[in-house]
Amino acid sequence: MTKRQVIVNPRQSNTVRKAEKLVKARYRLSQLAIKVITTVFSMISKDDQDFQSYILKIKDFKELADDNGQIGGSSYKALKDACEELKNTNIDFDDEAGFLIMGWIASAEYSAGAGEIEIEISRKLRDMLLQLKESGNYLNYELKNILPLRSTYVIRLYELLKHEYNKVMKYKPNTTAVVHEVEIDTLREDFKIPNSYAYKDIRVNIFEKAIKQFKEYTDIEISYEPSRKRVKKVLAVEFTIRANDGLVDYLKDLRTFILYMRKNYINQDIWSGNKMILSISTKGLIYDKISQKDYSRNKSQVVWEKWYEMAKKDELLILKQGKLF
Repeated sequence: MTKRQVIVNPRQSNTVRKAEKLVKARYRLSQLAIKVITTVFSMISKDDQDFQSYILKIKDFKELADDNGQIGGSSYKALKDACEELKNTNIDFDDEAGFLIMGWIASAEYSAGAGEIEIEISRKLRDMLLQLKESGNYLNYELKNILPLRSTYVIRLYELLKHEYNKVMKYKPNTTAVVHEVEIDTLREDFKIPNSYAYKDIRVNIFEKAIKQFKEYTDIEISYEPSRKRVKKVLAVEFTIRANDGLVDYLKDLRTFILYMRKNYINQDIWSGNKMILSISTKGLIYDKISQKDYSRNKSQVVWEKWYEMAKKDELLILKQGKLF
């Protein structure tokens, strides 16, 4: 069968689907590499029977950079480094059935002058990404939830807790909160957290950051407390996971309005006219879908201020369609 080309577009709010086995696998990737491969995964249709040819354009790759657009040198080098990491970093599966050690991608091919890289997903990932059954136990979420997150550990914690939340809500949709216990040693092993990280470091650098970033950017919010202790050592924590209903008074000031819009309406068409279709990029900049260019920060700020004034006058049509969460 001839493979079709799929252009990998981080601006799209596609759905990421992963089997539970992959969610709970043992691996550690850089923030950039995990965003690249997850964005590629989001381009897989639930009806696909095989992997396709996934083309990531270097100009679009900039969307996966941090808040300041800094990706460490040229886009070409940063993307090459991320692909090398995905090729050489192991995913470890180890249970009573045996073990499997593999890389994320089989290849990444760059054609000089093309400005794009063709990524081939490892064949061993087929059963964890393709033809996942609705009745099966798999994670699904919208890509826009993880692109603004600023830590690979925070991204992995989001996937783990979102998966547990989805499992409960599927059968008990009226549940207001889901409680899930996580053993610290299991978290260390699955996330490959260095032994030099004490529980205090995990709490400050993963849990506390996740609370803030989930609330600001994702469709869930969390709280936690130690659930099992031995002497002075915390053995497990209990997370409480709820739907994130967003900022209630999103018009109280410009900053709150921008955060609300970035959280709920990223990549959607906000305003159109004069041969422009304006949306919000993952970096919070205004993006013109016609010219396929980001506005500068200063020009984006002008647009944000105009939209804020329109919203206060109830003139921003997208806000009349209701909240997403």
